[in-house]
Amino acid sequence: MLSPNASIFGNLSHATSKALLGLQRSTNKALSVSATEVAITKGNSGDASYSARMSSLSDRKKIEVQNIQNFLTYAQIQDAGLENVLQVIDRMASVAGSASNDLISSSERGMYHAEFESLKETLYDLQGTKFHGHYIFQRSQALMAQAFSLSGNILNTLL
Repeated sequence: MLSPNASIFGNLSHATSKALLGLQRSTNKALSVSATEVAITKGNSGDASYSARMSSLSDRKKIEVQNIQNFLTYAQIQDAGLENVLQVIDRMASVAGSASNDLISSSERGMYHAEFESLKETLYDLQGTKFHGHYIFQRSQALMAQAFSLSGNILNTLL
């Protein structure tokens, strides 16, 4: 067994690392030449055609994987945004319920109204959230505007 303190150990270690570096360089060089180019230089048109098709399929698969990853990220961001919206709407329901209590004073009802309006602004702000230049809640904008006018009318009726 070779001891790490042996005089030849350093030479062997250096020679091994040099050989591995050379192997890595030659492998990288071989991989940089596409299989299509190799088939063309050998004059094998069948292999060249097959290799080109496989390369094209591989490129398309990479694009598909990237698109799926982007979609998943978009869905996760949309889910997180919807969680925020749910929390705000829950609070709005609580505030509206508290404001409808006949036993509170008009100043307390005014504070509830101010909080409700603040929560509406928060929802409007969340509606403007973008991901890669696209609004996350774009399709729901008209529905939210309709819901805001309805909720405002309900709260104004209570006040």
